[in-house]
Amino acid sequence: MLSPIIEEALNGQIKIDSIIRGEKIDEKIIYNEAFYLSFDTVKYTTNWTFYIHTKQKRIKRYSRTNHFYNDSLFNKVDFASNYRKSGYDRGHLVPAGDVTYDSMAMISSFNYINICPQVPSLNRGSWNKLENQVRNWVDLYDSLYVITGPIYSSNYRCLGKDSVPIPDYFFKVIFDLDTNDSKAIGFIFPNQKVYDELENYVVPIDDIEKELQLDFFPFLEENLEVILEKSIQIENWNW
Repeated sequence: MLSPIIEEALNGQIKIDSIIRGEKIDEKIIYNEAFYLSFDTVKYTTNWTFYIHTKQKRIKRYSRTNHFYNDSLFNKVDFASNYRKSGYDRGHLVPAGDVTYDSMAMISSFNYINICPQVPSLNRGSWNKLENQVRNWVDLYDSLYVITGPIYSSNYRCLGKDSVPIPDYFFKVIFDLDTNDSKAIGFIFPNQKVYDELENYVVPIDDIEKELQLDFFPFLEENLEVILEKSIQIENWNW
């Protein structure tokens, strides 16, 4: 059974600050066809992306375009030239594999504001495995909230002549707000090749919120928030 807020979101009535709340000064919230994102207009990188994935969207109508492009609002950096011969993949935050249901959504997933420098062995390895696991969970649980983004240390490295920030870590948070069986799980992966099982990168969602100074799903009742965000709930998910 879908929660009321999911039903509102699917009807185009969502208010993003009811999902993710923070106090970033240099932030622009964008709706990009199939997902929301927060863009840092000073650091010139995306803070987070958010979308609702549903079983209905799992149909494959469109293939990858592989056409990366600059957003017209944020074009002071030629991202393509900075990535060229850098040794980094152009890593999607919202995966192209999750937007195969709509042509414009597929195109929008290749906008550079949905891209971060990612070590190839992570992008094509464990991170890809996690994205596939999320799709499997969508098939099982019907509807999931998915929040993804980079994490930067205080001395993060940069890419190319325009100093494109290179994330030190990536996070992904998944909420299943079924009114009868709510559950949530969070992951943090270092931006490097990893060898362990996905379960070894599960962290309390509360840790991610503190690191990023964000509040996910502020509408949650306190007792449910404690259950979903302060504990590790590996056993509640079908692997």
